[in-house]
Amino acid sequence: MLDILHSSEFITIGINHEKKILHFTWQEANGDMSDEEFQRLMILILDLCKEHDLQRQLADTRLFSFPVTPDLQLWGYQNCILKYEKLTKIACIVPEDLIGQLGVEQVQDEFLTPTYVIHNFDDIEKAESWLCQ
Repeated sequence: MLDILHSSEFITIGINHEKKILHFTWQEANGDMSDEEFQRLMILILDLCKEHDLQRQLADTRLFSFPVTPDLQLWGYQNCILKYEKLTKIACIVPEDLIGQLGVEQVQDEFLTPTYVIHNFDDIEKAESWLCQ
């Protein structure tokens, strides 16, 4: 069961306490976010992981359309990824279309570190199963 901690026009964030997974789902309006709103949401995700001592994330990026510039990718890496070393696994539910998949994979490539693994899925149940292994 998912406990919703934050919901906005851009994103819904919740925790599956039983499986100790942070879930976030990008909403359709995310393409209209400002850079500052994107940064605020990334910090919120980081803070929730720290607060609840979570090591795994499930990111539903099927509707993700926000253009993450190289500067924002670098900001995210320096201010989020490197600030939480307990993260071990991220499962992404990726868009069905090739262009959407490539966009998500480009951002993922910039966020890779030796401390965690990212794997892409087309199904939430398969993603959760992999996260719990």
